[in-house]
Amino acid sequence: MILRGLVRLAFVRALRPAPCLVGAGLLAWVLATSSISGSARLAAGEEFAPLWEHGALRNAGWSLAALFGLSWIALQALGTLSGWRRRDVDWLAPRAANPLALLLSTWLGLLLALGLLAFASAVAVELSAGRGLASWSEGPRAIRGEGGWLEFGSTRGEVLDCGALPAGSHLRLRFAFASGGPDARVLAVLRDPAGGAELARREQSVGTGGDLELACPAVPARAELRLACTEPGLRVYHDASAARVWLPESSERAASLALLARLMLDAASLFAFALAVSGWFSPSSGLFALLALALVALGSDTGVWPLSGLGGALAVLREGRVPAWPSARECAGSAAVSALSLALAAASLVRWRRER
Repeated sequence: MILRGLVRLAFVRALRPAPCLVGAGLLAWVLATSSISGSARLAAGEEFAPLWEHGALRNAGWSLAALFGLSWIALQALGTLSGWRRRDVDWLAPRAANPLALLLSTWLGLLLALGLLAFASAVAVELSAGRGLASWSEGPRAIRGEGGWLEFGSTRGEVLDCGALPAGSHLRLRFAFASGGPDARVLAVLRDPAGGAELARREQSVGTGGDLELACPAVPARAELRLACTEPGLRVYHDASAARVWLPESSERAASLALLARLMLDAASLFAFALAVSGWFSPSSGLFALLALALVALGSDTGVWPLSGLGGALAVLREGRVPAWPSARECAGSAAVSALSLALAAASLVRWRRER
């Protein structure tokens, strides 16, 4: 089913020396010049500033690796089937070969090429970042409700729907916008569901798109969260859908492994889609289709389309934290898109194979 010669050909053509040298030079320059901005350092605070410094470097390096690696190899996929129609691979494509075998072999070669580029980028990024610090990894959604307004004189209760949490976890709450002023002061208190004992407390000012992060001890399941606005005449909206748990992580280096896994998952469906497009459209129309897919996916949070989770993972990386690994839903979505795309690409080869 897999043609080793075709796998090797796709791998070698995707890793042409000139583009690889350009990419390596750009990565070296980005890693040497990236640094945390003054505003970001101020937002991070003294406690999280070292993590944000490493996060700025990782974010810059992985952003370039994703942009350059995915776009370059996707362009190679776009020109693959048109090359076959010009008899570019006659010696590798005997009449008896199954069209799906041709596509699978090429797709695998392209994935191996990106895997090598991504692994090399991960090594370069981690060598530049130095020692890994203790950090937090992105956990599940904390609250299943939709949230609501917090007004002075009243308390809003929420129940954590994320199970028991280990000591050292953080609970991040998001507030959409304040009414009556540029910001509002919010009090968050976490209580034990059994006896009502106070587990954690924090009060701070939040504004439009502001966050409040609560450091937690060991928290039992179904803990109760009490929220209140403590400034008279003001109110603020609590966006419960954006509340997230952050679990303690021994080293921030795990972020590169999570990005590597996500990049490979996105590449699998993206390259398969590019092969399908190249089978039915001209290279210019195929490029337009790929750009349209990228725009739709980057603005989507469904987790089904390729690249839909990449922007969020890079945003987490910027803070020196570890993005969530691809979920089962994302893996299933990528597998479905890849299978359908490769089937469409194989269907486009049927007539060409008969004409030969």
